[in-house]
Amino acid sequence: MKRILVAVDGSADSLATVRLADALARATSSQLELVHVLELEAAHFPVEHRDTRSRYAEQSERAEQVLAQAQAQIESQAVKRIEHGGPAERLRIMAEDPEVTMVVVGARGHHSILRSLLGSVSQRLVSSCPKTVVVVRSPL
Repeated sequence: MKRILVAVDGSADSLATVRLADALARATSSQLELVHVLELEAAHFPVEHRDTRSRYAEQSERAEQVLAQAQAQIESQAVKRIEHGGPAERLRIMAEDPEVTMVVVGARGHHSILRSLLGSVSQRLVSSCPKTVVVVRSPL
């Protein structure tokens, strides 16, 4: 079955992106896959959160909430996945699956200031992803 991956970070932009991806999935008879990527590098955590286990538990719980919130935005029943690592890299690797036909991402997400310094997830995906990447500007 054809699959469409959509990156979800809980931002208003990503929720609008989910709604568009749902319409694309229904129009193409594809399975929608909601993907939230956890970046668990110690350097990203404040000193008071260096306890990685508790931070991981917090992040995992938040990821589940983000995915549930995204699912509530759409008509289709989507597959929900939590991945670990850099968002652009994880999505690129997932897109290598022959069943994946496209990746849908928002133009910007929660970490837009950091991303503007390091390069955005959408920019990196457009240049490295083996499949079609749809970048959605919000609001829709």
